[in-house]
Amino acid sequence: MYWSVQSTSVCFTGHTENRGRFQNVAELRLAGLEVTDSCARLLVRYLPHLTKLDLSQCPQVTDQAVHTLTAPTSPLRDTLTHVNLSGCARVTDQSLALLRRCPSLCRVDLRSCRLVSPDACQHWAQNCARFSCPEDRLLLKNS
Repeated sequence: MYWSVQSTSVCFTGHTENRGRFQNVAELRLAGLEVTDSCARLLVRYLPHLTKLDLSQCPQVTDQAVHTLTAPTSPLRDTLTHVNLSGCARVTDQSLALLRRCPSLCRVDLRSCRLVSPDACQHWAQNCARFSCPEDRLLLKNS
């Protein structure tokens, strides 16, 4: 199941009937929305089977959101395969270490994240033998 949200903000309610409705969402695109770090907690809680997450161009997303998504208690830690954080101006090199927690990752897009250094991405790819960095701040799993 795939969900794309195109309004200016995102809100999940705490009602249990909604929790079941979102259980099987595997792909979510929230690009350009006012997603905050606290929204990451809601994603972890209500979308436990999420594999592809697009938070590109979300100006409020920081390393704290990445920490929440990849925490030891997060089910997304094991399910996420694609993460797009391109254009998230508050994401830093620290997110690279946090994303290393996700064993299923195949693609991490950090392009246009000005606080993520290209050197840190290259170093991450070199130390994680299963990844390459074919473009500036784009990490892809080797075939």
